[in-house]
Amino acid sequence: MSKKEMDEQIKEEMKHISQDIRNTPQRILRCIYNTRRRNDTHSPKEHILKLSVDRVKEQHPDFNPKYDKKFFKI
Repeated sequence: MSKKEMDEQIKEEMKHISQDIRNTPQRILRCIYNTRRRNDTHSPKEHILKLSVDRVKEQHPDFNPKYDKKFFKI
């Protein structure tokens, strides 16, 4: 997959992770997911999201992530 194709794929996936400017852990989740996804293009998107959520929960144990559960089936 070319870089351009991957950028488009990630852009589409990011639409399914809520943007909540008042919710710092949610913003962190989006940043972590974006970074991890760009560095691991072979793992399923669900795996990357789970790792990202787990990472945020290390600092914010009560974090309730907001994402499209139909799109990310975890």
